[in-house]
Amino acid sequence: MIRLRNLRLKNFLSHVQTEINFNDETYVVLGENASGKTSILRGIFFGLFGEDLRKSRLEKLINRRSNSGEIELTFIHRGNEYTVLREFSVRRNTATLFKNGKLEATGVNQVKEVVRNSLGLMPEIFKNTVFVPQGEIVGLLKGSPLDRRKVLNRLLGLEEYEKKHEMIKKERKEIEGFKKHLEASIVGVEKEKEEGKKLEKRIEVLNERIGTLSDEVKNEKGEVERIQKELEKLEEKKNVYTQISTELSSVQLNIGKINEKIKKLNEKLKELKEKKGNILKLRDEIRPLKGAEELSEVVQELKLLTKEHENLRKTLDEKSKLLSEKERIKENLPKLEAELNNLIRKEEELIKNKELLVEKFNDLNRLKDEFTKVTSEIEMKKAQLLKLREEIPEVDLSEFEKLRFNFEEKLSKLKDLQEKLNLIRKEKEELSDRVKLLQKGNSKCPVCNGDLTEEKRLNLIEESKNRLIKVSNEEEKLLNEIEKLNGEIKSLEKEVKLKENLIVKKETLESEIREIEKEIEVLSGKIPKFNQDEIKQLEISISDLEKSRLEVLKRKTELSQEIKSLREFIERQPKEQVLQLKKKLNELEGEISKLKQRAKELKEKYEIPVSNGKELSEFLRKLKEKENLLKRLEGEVSSEGDLRKELSELEEELLRLRERESSLRRRLEELSFEEGLYRAFKKSSKELISQFQKKKEELSKLIGEKAGLEESLKRLKRRIEEGERIKENFLKVRQAVNLLSEVERSMHPGEGFLKFVRTMLLPQIAYYCKEFFSIFDFEFGDLYIDENLTVTFGIPGQGTMSLDELSGGQQVAFALALRFAMARNFSQRMELLILDEPTVHLDAQRRMGLTELLTALKTKLPQMLIVTHDPELEVVGDRVIRVRNHGGSSFVEVGS
Repeated sequence: MIRLRNLRLKNFLSHVQTEINFNDETYVVLGENASGKTSILRGIFFGLFGEDLRKSRLEKLINRRSNSGEIELTFIHRGNEYTVLREFSVRRNTATLFKNGKLEATGVNQVKEVVRNSLGLMPEIFKNTVFVPQGEIVGLLKGSPLDRRKVLNRLLGLEEYEKKHEMIKKERKEIEGFKKHLEASIVGVEKEKEEGKKLEKRIEVLNERIGTLSDEVKNEKGEVERIQKELEKLEEKKNVYTQISTELSSVQLNIGKINEKIKKLNEKLKELKEKKGNILKLRDEIRPLKGAEELSEVVQELKLLTKEHENLRKTLDEKSKLLSEKERIKENLPKLEAELNNLIRKEEELIKNKELLVEKFNDLNRLKDEFTKVTSEIEMKKAQLLKLREEIPEVDLSEFEKLRFNFEEKLSKLKDLQEKLNLIRKEKEELSDRVKLLQKGNSKCPVCNGDLTEEKRLNLIEESKNRLIKVSNEEEKLLNEIEKLNGEIKSLEKEVKLKENLIVKKETLESEIREIEKEIEVLSGKIPKFNQDEIKQLEISISDLEKSRLEVLKRKTELSQEIKSLREFIERQPKEQVLQLKKKLNELEGEISKLKQRAKELKEKYEIPVSNGKELSEFLRKLKEKENLLKRLEGEVSSEGDLRKELSELEEELLRLRERESSLRRRLEELSFEEGLYRAFKKSSKELISQFQKKKEELSKLIGEKAGLEESLKRLKRRIEEGERIKENFLKVRQAVNLLSEVERSMHPGEGFLKFVRTMLLPQIAYYCKEFFSIFDFEFGDLYIDENLTVTFGIPGQGTMSLDELSGGQQVAFALALRFAMARNFSQRMELLILDEPTVHLDAQRRMGLTELLTALKTKLPQMLIVTHDPELEVVGDRVIRVRNHGGSSFVEVGS
């Protein structure tokens, strides 16, 4: 098919800048998971076909640190060298193809056309022959017949047919559902025909009733129109009558209101006439008001001066007494000052005695605090000591020694069992290697290296297998015993540690107790001695001294204040003040006499009949009330002109309204409208019009019902016509379902056309497979592959064998041979084999077989590319490509 020559990846997946040159050799791509190994295979596939192995979108293939990528792939095909250059981004995708250094095609579609049609390279055939995906070697050999058949269909390129079968199956089910819907519709058509007949009968009945009602309405219409016109005229007359009556009522109401207003105005004018007489009388009565107000002011001033005169007289008497007291105070003052000096000396003595007692009291209190502190510490230590003694655990040392001895004994036993297990495992490994060597047909004895006959080799295999089973059983028994012993050891170890912790705790607590006992002994020697009664006596003495000091202080303060007051009193009592007070008193008496004379004059002038202040206040109050009444009456009398003007306007309005009333009465008489006749005519007309209206409504309703029924009948007829067409379509749909069912059966994966294709292709593939199988030095007389990928091998002289009976290496060899046969069947020459993680899901035996097969295949195939994380396959490669990932980027190193 093709052979690789160069691959360059730029910003493709995790490869920022990777370039690998290829020759006709075997390459092992080795690296950890997620290092970027498989990305190399995806790069080869994308470079060749312009699509991803995993069908990822284009933007997912670009390295996250860039917004565009580039792949350049060079390969040999049919002796020519081709180079494909693909550049891609989220918005743009280009491709260029060179043949032997010359431009062959440009553009994605043109390059695709040349690669697929001119070169004959198809992505599906490439995946089914050259490329072996991860885990598919085992996938060919395991699974149910159905699973194996699916793999075979894919390898034969029949997978698309299987997909088409599912599409046809889905389409057939959808059309069947439509067919059922059509069947239901056909059943409904007959019911709709019966419904149509019922509708036609109902329309006939309606037509008869509509005709009768139409004649009646036509005949009654003229009479109803005449009555309606007459009624309209009466309504117009009634409206005019109502309008005039309403206006007349309004005019009469206004006449009544105006008469009432005129009456009230006349009454007010009469009252004003009376009030004019009262005003003259009031003016004469309030004439003394001015004199009374002045007299009131004089009386008030007289009261104030009299009060001031009394206060001055009293002050003068007191001052006179104090002048006589002053001499006596001067004689007593030296005695009081001597007493004050004695009190000051006594206070100082008391303070000094108190300070001495307080100092002694403080010393005793310090001793008391120290005593309390030391005693408290001793009690705390004693409580701590008691608690520690309670916490000391009881430990049986003999039991502990016995427990520890048992623990060490079991540890020793475990060590012996593990040594025994290691020996058994070593023997098991040697037996396994011996069986493998013997099964490969080795003619040398693996034990003594002597020659072996076939019979002896088989016997030795049997003996080794039996011994291997026995050793495996012993290994399992030992493992169970070790597991049980480990459980016992863990339990004992936990118990030993617990006992050890208790012993350590006991020793620690005992040491702490000894330390605390020493501390108590030291503290007991520090307790001070003092007399509690002495402290109490001192407290009483200090309290008594303080009381005495406070009493002395109080008397001293009182005496000082008294002396100060007396000194101030002596200093502020001059004789001049008494003389000034007498002078001011004489002046006040003169003013009081003048005010009394003025009051007498006012009473006589204004004829004020009062003898004291209370009578004057009452007289003045009454005059003020009369003054206020006079002002109010004068205000009311001043509005007489406005009232007479308003009265004149109302009389004019009354005259106008009486004229309007007469005019409205004349119009009512001229109208000649009778309410009783109008109501009787309206009632009879209303009944007649109502009957006529009901007939019209019934007619309209019947016409509407008829129109609705006719519309329903039209729709029903359309549905019946549609039903008839559905009948025709139903027959066509039924034919389509039958045809699709037949196609579905013919394309079924397990039968029909696909079975026929597999039956035709498999004998040829089996022939090629047998031919390629011989490459691996495995020869069989015959080889048969059925459509479930069940393989039967014919062995000359030994009958047949199934695929399961082959060794691991033979099974892997068959899987690869099958791929070569596929390639041959599709006229493809196997020049390249790509395997992605071929050891996944393979056991040790198959991995060993795969390694041997790939080593043998190196001489048969020009080029192999093996991607793996398994270092065992490193021996297969001519060159090793190591891939590592650092910081999210893949780095490649090609070694020899």
